Amino acid sequence: PDAGESVPHLHVHLLGKRALAWPPG
Repeated sequence: PDAGESVPHLHVHLLGKRALAWPPG
């Protein structure tokens, strides 16, 4: 269960950072 909660957390962080560094345009 610990890994399951750690997976989405990392995914969100990576997505958020990527979205900021690479804006949809």
